[in-house]
Amino acid sequence: MTLASNSTDWILFFGRLHPLVVHLPIGMLAAVFLAEFFALVQRPEKVTLLRRSLLLVTALSAAGAALVGWFLASEGGYAEDLLFWHRWGGIAFAVILLGGFVFSCSRLWESAVLRFGLLFVSAGVMTVVGHMGGSMTHGETYLARYAPSWLQGVLGGGGSVEEAGAVIAETATGDAQIVLTMLQDHCIECHGPSKQKGSLRLDESDGIMSTLWEGDPGDSELFRRISLPAGHEELMPPDSDPLDDETILAVMRWIRDGAVLGEIEAEFESQAEESEARIEQLEAVEELTGAVIADVPDGDALGYVVNLSVKDGDVDRATFEGLAPIAAQVIELDLSGKSIGEVPADVQFPSLKRLDLQRSDVDLSALKLLVASAGRLESLNLHSTSIGDEVVPLVSGMKELTDLVLFETGVSADAVARIEQASPNLRIERGEELKQAFVGSGPRLILAADYSKKRIAMMREVAVGTPEVVWEHEIRDIHDIQLLDNGHVLFQTSWTELVEVDPESGETVWSYDAGVMNRAYEGEPVEVHAFERYADGRTMIAESGPARIIEVDASGALVHEVPLQVEHPDAHHDTRLVRTTPDDTYLVAHEKDGVIREYDRSGAVVWMYDVPVEWIDPQTGETQRGDGDQAYSAVRLENGNTLIGTGNGHSVLEVNPGGEIVWSVSRDELEGVTLAWVTHVYQLSNGNVVIGNCHAGEGQAQIVEVNREKEVIWKFYDFDRFGNSLAMSIVTEDPDGFAYTE
Repeated sequence: MTLASNSTDWILFFGRLHPLVVHLPIGMLAAVFLAEFFALVQRPEKVTLLRRSLLLVTALSAAGAALVGWFLASEGGYAEDLLFWHRWGGIAFAVILLGGFVFSCSRLWESAVLRFGLLFVSAGVMTVVGHMGGSMTHGETYLARYAPSWLQGVLGGGGSVEEAGAVIAETATGDAQIVLTMLQDHCIECHGPSKQKGSLRLDESDGIMSTLWEGDPGDSELFRRISLPAGHEELMPPDSDPLDDETILAVMRWIRDGAVLGEIEAEFESQAEESEARIEQLEAVEELTGAVIADVPDGDALGYVVNLSVKDGDVDRATFEGLAPIAAQVIELDLSGKSIGEVPADVQFPSLKRLDLQRSDVDLSALKLLVASAGRLESLNLHSTSIGDEVVPLVSGMKELTDLVLFETGVSADAVARIEQASPNLRIERGEELKQAFVGSGPRLILAADYSKKRIAMMREVAVGTPEVVWEHEIRDIHDIQLLDNGHVLFQTSWTELVEVDPESGETVWSYDAGVMNRAYEGEPVEVHAFERYADGRTMIAESGPARIIEVDASGALVHEVPLQVEHPDAHHDTRLVRTTPDDTYLVAHEKDGVIREYDRSGAVVWMYDVPVEWIDPQTGETQRGDGDQAYSAVRLENGNTLIGTGNGHSVLEVNPGGEIVWSVSRDELEGVTLAWVTHVYQLSNGNVVIGNCHAGEGQAQIVEVNREKEVIWKFYDFDRFGNSLAMSIVTEDPDGFAYTE
């Protein structure tokens, strides 16, 4: 743990003592009053040591309460005006008492008028400050709520009990609405139906209530997490600005008043019903049309990616009419390779942004009908179609069009020049030969794993973008895989169990359970997020929790151990991928620490790189920024540089041994791809870089291949077979060509 974070934690710890410490000066002040009252009756000749000591202890306890209260205020979530007066009122209370102690050391304290005047002033200040503290915690009307009507005006409550109840009910309704908005805007993405980080769902009442202690915001995890200081590692939401004070206060009041879920639960139930109806509608459209449909965010609304290239048979009038119920929300339409029949004029696509017609038999009349309503069309792919120069007037009139693909079409160079003149900002791709995927020209072999769909699968491309499954296996948790030289697959089925499987026979030929084998301490938590098989049969395993790298032989016996340095110990976040370098060192991505450390075989750190949240792109000179530094992977390149997948930095960085960034790809630099949680990254023999794009959401590529000019060469997208947690993949050339079949 760093010194900075350690100091912050101590401040927060002492701040939480404020409710306890604040009662000490109140009781002590009562004792001072009592002592001075007896002194008034008995009239001693001088101020006794006991009276003076009582006053000093009262003053010091008031100062201590003010100090820890200041610490508590750093957590945020309090009304600024009340906090200001409460804070300085508490300090004034302590100063008055300290002044009284000074006077008690002189003959001035013998004056009863001075003594009781100062004590009554301090008691008045204490009462006002205490009322402010109660108002911040329990609401501004908590004291006045049930007071007599003549006293409510003095206390700031006003109105009758019934009126106060109406105000409270109105406030509660407003607070519940703010809480609902907060959950929808900031929580459901990571704790909802598609993803449950920490196994927590906040779109269901049970999940919400598991984070609350009704009536007590201070002991409620939901309130604690959103009210932590900016920059605290546990602050929620983690990848955006802290919530505003209005929201935090509304959550506090809502929990204080019983955390009534009625309105919130009703809204979530309504949304669930709408979602179920929408899913039923999509399933009906898919069954009717033969399309594969996926959700894709389009601004604040939800749109659809419709893939008809997988449909059996032609795309005819009935197909388009089957899309009519969702046509207005279609963002991307893929008709590649299809024979296109009649296009009905009454099926409109007003939200269409991307239209893929490559290798189809589309003619100009069908094209006109398809784009007639698509006023937002940004990308049009006519690769390998019979479209000719007659397309010039059509595309020249598309004001939103930014990308036009004219590979192997009948469009002449003169026609292209006319299009460029009419649309100077339009990027036209034409005439160049497509780059070979690999030097040997073999098809791609893709090994991918997704823990949300509990599946690992090996696929072979039978055509670009069209993979066929040759083997798959059920898993639970997975963050690493390895394709061995003998064709076997080394992977994990849980956070502790590793297996080696022969895809051809389906036989498990080796297994290892880190939860029970080679344990240093009984019951010690352990998770495995990286491993690697060496040529001599040893297996390297990185253990998070014990924070070590071990090497085991074929029998599972421990043959070598390397301790790791971890600043923020966490059995789930100590490490992500670990890779051995040609120098027989270990490159370790420490996710929680946000650094890459290179260890020699003794455990000494021989190189380290602190992953930045902000950096300068060496090619463009532009400042790029991610949302964090939770690095997932690092591999050593032949030139000695290190290629890093930055996790929630949404980027790929290549750094030289001196730690300088020499090449990078950031979140929004790739055409048609938004990088999310960047996991595995590695370089192919042709120099291109493969990027794992996890948690990017439907409509985004799950694996991307880019060249050094940051051009997208190839994308993998399969939300039918895999989900939003495709954390690991291997893309390589299939040496056996098309010979091997399932």
